[in-house]
Amino acid sequence: MKSLADIKRAMVVGSEWEAYSYFGGKSMGVAPIHRVQKNAVTFMRNIGNGKQAESWFRFPKASEVDFIDEDTFTVAYDGLLNLRYRRITS
Repeated sequence: MKSLADIKRAMVVGSEWEAYSYFGGKSMGVAPIHRVQKNAVTFMRNIGNGKQAESWFRFPKASEVDFIDEDTFTVAYDGLLNLRYRRITS
């Protein structure tokens, strides 16, 4: 991926992504995309006891994104490195 448009094309329902939180310093696990909207997607995450919940990811501004490779990008909100997403499946 090399642009925000590439991210939006890649984030389709059913594709799986690993999220890493720099604030928590740990992986948030691998989750499939459940819903796609013009400005955001949701991931279906396991929250324990066999339950699941949607987790929202709003598409950032292009200036907030750094592209690591064809499957990985990071997001820095307000100049602070916040999240890293890596595509697992298309």
